[in-house]
Parts: sequence; structure tokens; C-alpha cells
Amino acid sequence: MSSFFDMILAVVLARLPRPTEDWQVGDLAICIGTEHFAGDPADPKPEDMLRVKHVCTVGLFLHFDGKPDNKHWIAANFRKVKPDREPAADEEWVEQLQRFRRKEVA
Repeated sequence: MSSFFDMILAVVLARLPRPTEDWQVGDLAICIGTEHFAGDPADPKPEDMLRVKHVCTVGLFLHFDGKPDNKHWIAANFRKVKPDREPAADEEWVEQLQRFRRKEVA
């Protein structure tokens, strides 16, 4: 019986979309689609940004911080958020940004 289950599992996994990213624990992921989600209230919404807690099944599925431990999502529905490592081109804008403060209610 176990070999039949393994065959079915292999067929299902072979049909899943493959991720284009090399996911690692701690990566930031942005949700770009929900077509393979089950419709659970815990499912990420488009444009949600989440931190990867666990990568499983050779990178096919992702678990996220703040989501139930027993839930995972297809990695192909997410894109890795990569930090901008380029220096700022506009020094005046950088200076203004450094002086920017959050407005606090008096």
C-alpha cells in the first residue's frame, strides 16, 4: 500500500509548479498569486510580505513566521524580496530622508 501512495505522491509533486527562487530560512517572501491555495483564512493574500520559517520538499513548499506550523504554501506563488544594495544616487534626497521623523500626536 505504501508504494502505491508513494507513486500517487510522486505524480502530484511532479505536476506542481516549480519555484524560481533558491529559498532559505529567513528570506522575505512576497505573495504574488493565490491560485494554488485552499481558501483557508490563514492563507497569505496577494502582496503580503512574510518571513520564511522553513523550506520543505526540496523547496516546493514554504512555512512562514506567524502562520500555523501545520500549514505550508507552494513556493511558486512567492517571490524573494531582495535588498537594494546600490548606493543612493541623490544625496539631497538621502539627507532629507535621514532628517525625516514620524509625526507624533501631541
